[in-house]
Amino acid sequence: MDASHGSKKELETKQVVFFSFRDFPEGNGANSRIKAYAHALIDAGYHVQLVFLWATSFNNEGINTASKGVWEGIPYQFITKSSKRPKSLLGKIIQSFRSFCAVFLYFFQNHKKFKVCYFYSPEFVFYWHLILLSKLFRKTVIAEQTELRSSYRNGRTPAQSFWRFFHQYDEQNAQKFCNHLIVISHNLYTHYKEYVPKKRLTLIPIVVDLRRFTNHALKKPGLIGYVGSFGYKDGVEGIIRAFEMAQLENPLLRLRLIGYCENFEYIKALVDSKGLNTKVELTGLVLYNQIPKLLEECELLLLNRIDTKYAHYGSPTKLAEYLASGVPSIITNVGDVKDYLTHLFDTYIIAPENDEELAKAMLLRFKEMALFDAIGKQGRVTCEQKFSHQKQLKKLVEIVENL
Repeated sequence: MDASHGSKKELETKQVVFFSFRDFPEGNGANSRIKAYAHALIDAGYHVQLVFLWATSFNNEGINTASKGVWEGIPYQFITKSSKRPKSLLGKIIQSFRSFCAVFLYFFQNHKKFKVCYFYSPEFVFYWHLILLSKLFRKTVIAEQTELRSSYRNGRTPAQSFWRFFHQYDEQNAQKFCNHLIVISHNLYTHYKEYVPKKRLTLIPIVVDLRRFTNHALKKPGLIGYVGSFGYKDGVEGIIRAFEMAQLENPLLRLRLIGYCENFEYIKALVDSKGLNTKVELTGLVLYNQIPKLLEECELLLLNRIDTKYAHYGSPTKLAEYLASGVPSIITNVGDVKDYLTHLFDTYIIAPENDEELAKAMLLRFKEMALFDAIGKQGRVTCEQKFSHQKQLKKLVEIVENL
């Protein structure tokens, strides 16, 4: 009986359940980070399950059609049993209610099977019932924050003030909600150390599974690439403007914008208005396993984050993927960039929100080929040293084991 009890107890301590509002198995940069985490824990002998509270807008593209499945040995499920996000307000309310009820049912049915709950980028207003259940069933809670939401809604409208209040409440009470907090950037670490004891706060920077990038793709001459979201903070409009300037001097240049774009019609109209429709490729939605080849075919990659407080607190996963690809990158000096990278050594760093400088840097890449090729090669080495998920996520395994 004692041996049986011991084995059950051991099994429970080896179970980690991730709770998140994300797309799966396809999705954005956050999706890649969750996958890397899951692989690291599995490699360390843990059992991992991914539970998604409800589908996000990415799923409406018809890619994530299964509400339950297994991805590379990792079981996952959408707890509402639907992988599609409703478009109507009523539909969203109904799905939120279904998710709320399903979470309670999940805990009551499965609470003996796991010990650790991992909340990815939680907001108290949406996760409070998970926090309550975790405390009720005495689960260990690890939370991760990848952005500072209180810096995003900084306007003065009643709605912005309302949400900012909740975000600030989250930040100031983080240690009450979780046993350990993980953050993605130095600026976030500095912010949260005011509220969370140092022994319960850990910085894990951007990570990438280097095994995805073989660097065997054939280059397409003159091709410049970008991957990621098309939000204001990402500076995609600036990339298009800078590319317009650069290709006037070098007509052989081409631009590839990779990823799901919610404002597709606006971006497409901007490209067309500049007469660049034959020179700019908008890939739209791409799959996780397609990204390495799409990047490696390029001769230059761009990261053009703008100079806002919100952007400085985050850290884009795409940067680790750029470095892993071995393709030289031009990036703006926002956030943690100079904490990890060196100008003209493993990347080319420019000031943010400067279209002319970005255009000049694009042209320089194709004038100084040997210099930039060396930068790209060193970027891969730096990535292996600083952003490999196998190295960085040893911290995650240690946190789980210690807790």
